[in-house]
Amino acid sequence: MTLKKANRISKLFILIFLVLGGFFVTQNSQASIRKEFNYQGRLTAPNGANVADGAYDVVFKVYTQAGGGTAAWTESWTAATLFSEATTTMTNDGCATGVDKIAYTTGTNESSLKAGQTIWNATTKQSAVIQSVVPASNYICIYDPQTAWTTGDTVTNRIYVKNGLFSAMVGSVTDQTLNFSGDTYYLGVTIGTDSEMIPRKKIGSVPQAWNANNLAGDGFIDIDNTSTAQDAANIYYNPASGAYSVLSLTHGANGTGSALSVTQSGTGEIVSFTNTVSATATAVTINNLGSGNSLVINDEAGDTTPFVIDANGNVGIGTTTPVSALEVRGTIENGLVGWWPMDEGNGSTVADRSIGGHNGTVTISSVCPTGYILVPGDATYGTSDFCVMQYEAKNDGSSNAISQANTTPWVSITQTAAITECSDSGGHLITNNEWMTIARNVEAQPANWTGGAVGSEMLKRGNVGIPDDGSYDGSDPEFGTGRDTKAQLVLSNGETIWDLSGNVWEWTNDVISCAGAACTVAEMPFDSTPASEWIEFTAINTYGQLSYDKIRPSNSAWNSNYGSGRLYTDADAASPSGNVHAFVRGGYWGSGADAGAFTLNLSNAAGNSSTYVGFRCVR
Repeated sequence: MTLKKANRISKLFILIFLVLGGFFVTQNSQASIRKEFNYQGRLTAPNGANVADGAYDVVFKVYTQAGGGTAAWTESWTAATLFSEATTTMTNDGCATGVDKIAYTTGTNESSLKAGQTIWNATTKQSAVIQSVVPASNYICIYDPQTAWTTGDTVTNRIYVKNGLFSAMVGSVTDQTLNFSGDTYYLGVTIGTDSEMIPRKKIGSVPQAWNANNLAGDGFIDIDNTSTAQDAANIYYNPASGAYSVLSLTHGANGTGSALSVTQSGTGEIVSFTNTVSATATAVTINNLGSGNSLVINDEAGDTTPFVIDANGNVGIGTTTPVSALEVRGTIENGLVGWWPMDEGNGSTVADRSIGGHNGTVTISSVCPTGYILVPGDATYGTSDFCVMQYEAKNDGSSNAISQANTTPWVSITQTAAITECSDSGGHLITNNEWMTIARNVEAQPANWTGGAVGSEMLKRGNVGIPDDGSYDGSDPEFGTGRDTKAQLVLSNGETIWDLSGNVWEWTNDVISCAGAACTVAEMPFDSTPASEWIEFTAINTYGQLSYDKIRPSNSAWNSNYGSGRLYTDADAASPSGNVHAFVRGGYWGSGADAGAFTLNLSNAAGNSSTYVGFRCVR
């Protein structure tokens, strides 16, 4: 039968009805929004008679214009995309009382079945509503139809025409992606192999929906107001009793956006809080039940840490990690006591001052010495905030270890000598726990990954002798800051550290002591075949005297392909000799893929030295 689009659908039986639950806030503001609307029609042959009963292919398209253009959304109710099954087994009340079970065999397009859909019995020409779908066991549950269905009946969720009439919930097959925030939308309908019917039908709404004029899409409020005579929005709430709020905002568990974001592009205040004269309650209360900061204020100068109240109630000025009730980095000026200069050197200063007759203790945190950067502590490694050399240690010409961009790193030094030099400089040789604190911090910063997101592509590893997205082949070794920034890693507090990976190896103040000349699995980390060799972190089978957190990145899947580095295990005596294996980390200019922020080499004795092994101090 050929269907003529000119008279295919009787104009007397066309109804487009928008389901209002999807377009305005109901009594339950958290109710699930079904973005569907009902479309009903009558299908006739060219002579005006009803078409034969049966399932028909129908395609719905939503446009933003009455003619031409490209559809903004499409839904296909066709045999190729929907479910039809003749091999069925019917069980009355097979799912529950009043809920029948339909088992099927082939399961073609069963993914199109959804709870709440209409399912048709093409044999009895009856419909029912799907209660639930269990594709893993090849059956669906339906609410009782008008009369009992029989095994072998053909069922389908396609559009079924009976006595020329059909009804479809548009949007129940393909998720509706439009938010209907525009002015006008049109529905195009195509039956079978015919071309799309013309004209398109304008989508309207019931009168009550006009009250939702200021709501757009899926609960998104969009208010555009250019009036100079009134506020953009006003809420007046004056109940006779009760303790409900004027406005309650709740952000669900998913997503990382803010519950409330306010942007001021004009010259007025960002937020103004006013407590009336008669009010007795606290003007502003912040209840922080999480572990993040309660309040952070960033100034216009670009300083990201001017004022912070953390989850413990500690106040920090110039720091995001206050450890006292009040921690200040800078200078305090007070009209009563003059000014208190902060200690700019190593350590901290505690000053007891009397202000207005009230004694108290002010804890003043230090800033790091020149050439050092502050590293946030990590409870996993028992570290508090500490200062570390921003660059690999340099010799100032008088055998003093300093941190500066200029001059080549101090190499050809033993671990023992490095410990002494760091001590003489007022600090200590970096420990493995401190190294891992830094490494775990930098791995969590998107800027350190070549893909721009944590775990995306690879972690930058700098001057390691091979050119790729995270590495390069530079001088042997390099120095200065005017070079490839792949050698630079950023910390969570915005500080940057150079050459944590590559350039020269670096001693840490740690060793593994083996009882004999050959280390056992109880002493040395190994893979499944202990030997002196480079292995991937993912191949580690036993950790010996160490542990996962002492060696590896946080993600167990990250290996050298992610730029994390590798582990060199040593089953023999340490170089040049002995059973004490000192820690050397990071790799050097020729390490290639072996290098990385987590790379660890356990083949060296504490008395070994090399032209490509240096160190870094901590204060």
